[in-house]
Amino acid sequence: MVYWDNLGFETAYTVDPEPEYPGDGDWRTPIVALFDQASGPIALISPVTAESWLLSVSFADNGAIYGTPDPNRICVLDRYGYAISIDVRSPDDRVQMDNHPVRVGASVKHRLLLIAGWADLAAFGPDGSLVWRSEQLVPDDLKLRRTNGDVIVCRGADSSGTPGAVEVTVDTLTGRVIHSGPHRDMQLG
Repeated sequence: MVYWDNLGFETAYTVDPEPEYPGDGDWRTPIVALFDQASGPIALISPVTAESWLLSVSFADNGAIYGTPDPNRICVLDRYGYAISIDVRSPDDRVQMDNHPVRVGASVKHRLLLIAGWADLAAFGPDGSLVWRSEQLVPDDLKLRRTNGDVIVCRGADSSGTPGAVEVTVDTLTGRVIHSGPHRDMQLG
């Protein structure tokens, strides 16, 4: 089973992450293989204004499908491998979004898809293009905690490797660090 989350974005399609295998083996709809190593259909994508199609891809690790700021695009993510934006009306229209993505989040207010790596954060606009990429925010283990108005709050490991010890606040529109320091709960111990 593949994980599907619209992240709060409006979509002009539906995703069935567990399409039932037809008894006769005929899917009766086009199969779109994302890569040559695609194994079999993992999700049925049904656009409102175009023909449905089956997404076929082999995930090296944890795979997921996410909504994007464009209601006609999805993001297919193989954790630690790739993130690709696909136009659901024309699945050959694809944009490679990032290398080695780890976590995904959203700023619905600013129409940004957020993709976190091990230590940095990237924001992608409605067309799948890079809007900004942050500097290295933490030494390792970056986690998106929340988007709050015009800021994004993240936590990560400090230089000793303690997870969650550093909290970083980033400007949503620019990716610029507004504040960085020890996480308050970590200071109590």
